[in-house]
Amino acid sequence: MNSNGIADVGDTLLYRIVIKNLSSATALNVRMNDTPDTKTRIDIGSVRTTHGRVI
Repeated sequence: MNSNGIADVGDTLLYRIVIKNLSSATALNVRMNDTPDTKTRIDIGSVRTTHGRVI
């Protein structure tokens, strides 16, 4: 992103999603969906996870 604070064509964005279980019980079958808009391209191999899988 450049100094105008707006994502422009060709900019690379980085963001992190953290999911926490604040309960003492085990969280089963947790899913998180974050679908980018049609103007966004995800670079293959750039998505990582420490648990579970990315589809």
